[in-house]
Amino acid sequence: MKFDHLVDVSFHNFVFNGKFDFVELGQTMAWLEQNFVEPDSKNDMGNGFYIWLFGNVEFHFENNKLYMIWCDYLSQIHLGKAIRFDKGILNNVAELNVTRVFNMLVNEGADLQIRRQSPHTLLIHVNRSGVTLWFEADEAPGTAW
Repeated sequence: MKFDHLVDVSFHNFVFNGKFDFVELGQTMAWLEQNFVEPDSKNDMGNGFYIWLFGNVEFHFENNKLYMIWCDYLSQIHLGKAIRFDKGILNNVAELNVTRVFNMLVNEGADLQIRRQSPHTLLIHVNRSGVTLWFEADEAPGTAW
């Protein structure tokens, strides 16, 4: 849908509360087409899977229902022209590491689950929002996160 104003999204509000404007997991493609800004592209991946792109942020649909919001590279995140994005801590992404993000979440009272996915991958899941942050070591074992 064409809006005459920008939609506001805050990284902080998304991570802590799961709020991406008023978009929620489980909403249908048809509902979002009528009530949210138009994506930059819509991609039919086959077998009932679709990916909508807002800049480099992906909305993943299965059987016409939104099941995941994904971004491969937070350091380069952008949401296209229709969404005004408050990056918050991502403004200084070069200074971020897993320890700083963990401390920020804990200091703000987030209830977390931490899981090591592989020797080089650590996941921090924020229980309230359902958001999972994925960290990968840049190099071989022993590298800083």
